Amino acid sequence: MLVITIIVMLIKEAAKVEQTLESGQGETEGKTYASTDDYMEGMEKCSWYYCKEDKTKSNRPTAFVSDGTIVIPVGSKVNYTIENRSYKINTSKGIGTGSIYDNEQKTCILTGDKTTITTVDLKDWFVLGVGEDGLLELVSEYSSDSDDIDKKLGVDGKIYLRGQEGYANGPDELDTVCNNLYGTGTGASYARSIKVKDLEKLTGIDVTDYSKNNKPYEYGLKYTYKIVTDGSENKIYVYSDGVTCTIKDREGITDEKDDTKKWYYTGFNKFTYCNKYGKDWLTLGVSKDSKRNTINEVQIKPTYYGSWLGDWLQEDDPLYKELSEDCFWLASRSVDSNIEYATFSVACCIGSSFCANNAMFLSIGESNCAGYGLRPVVSLSSNVSLKLVDGVYEMQ
Repeated sequence: MLVITIIVMLIKEAAKVEQTLESGQGETEGKTYASTDDYMEGMEKCSWYYCKEDKTKSNRPTAFVSDGTIVIPVGSKVNYTIENRSYKINTSKGIGTGSIYDNEQKTCILTGDKTTITTVDLKDWFVLGVGEDGLLELVSEYSSDSDDIDKKLGVDGKIYLRGQEGYANGPDELDTVCNNLYGTGTGASYARSIKVKDLEKLTGIDVTDYSKNNKPYEYGLKYTYKIVTDGSENKIYVYSDGVTCTIKDREGITDEKDDTKKWYYTGFNKFTYCNKYGKDWLTLGVSKDSKRNTINEVQIKPTYYGSWLGDWLQEDDPLYKELSEDCFWLASRSVDSNIEYATFSVACCIGSSFCANNAMFLSIGESNCAGYGLRPVVSLSSNVSLKLVDGVYEMQ
């Protein structure tokens, strides 16, 4: 029986490792370089750091983690033992265990307030990478909404988010639930929900690049909305460079200060938006309180992304099978805007392996509900030892 002991230790010299060479910049085959991504800042304080090796044939990076002494491939199986825990849901934060549609109010309503949810066995755990704090991270084999989990344990496993509160609190609440249910197992420091940045780090792909093919819904393309009083009626108009061809047949007005600039009627009379991560919601033409000026115009920059997960992960990539089958939340916010309205969303990966965004709230005043599984990411404590036993890393 092959046994290799690995001690997770503090590395002071990690920052001196060579920088990553991108494909085509040099001979990299057989060499490992430390990543220089933003999350590596201050890595001299970290126990583990992230590294990769360029594969010259497929041009896809092979990912590893290292403590400066040993290198472990991302996707390696770790025997992580969870504890049975519980957590009480508070629907006032935009999170619930179910939803129903209220025909009278024409909106969805969260259910499950004060419901106690418990830990679900998500089976095997695999090395995902290294966190911003330098701790080794594991990801579960299944989400809590996996068909395999449902069939074996007879549970729903979904967490629901709704509306402004879901957008504002959803990512933090997903992290909190994951930490309470999965962050106290053997060797764990804490747990959180998987996020978009984890997929980016795993694949080396910037998800924002994919939205550039979806004009006019291009990532970063700015839309400006303003309220205009037309007689006794308020109307919302929109302006954006490069999209006038799609709205030229709509009612339009010329800008008062620039006659080359034209605004087009969105078809709606209300525009409510998030000022900062859902903590402050404002409506054009409506003063929030007596101490604030009324805002009549706002520019929204989309951060929407949407792509087939298969475009990021390929069959020979680590964690392809685990991440390309289930439905689960990504604890990451995004904003989309178009010629009619803006949406405020929390990201997810759905059963068809498409990762996109659920519009929790629309600027026209509509709220939506959506339910997906939890996909926890566990950070191991820096004093944990691992033993490789017959291909599986065991906690010591």
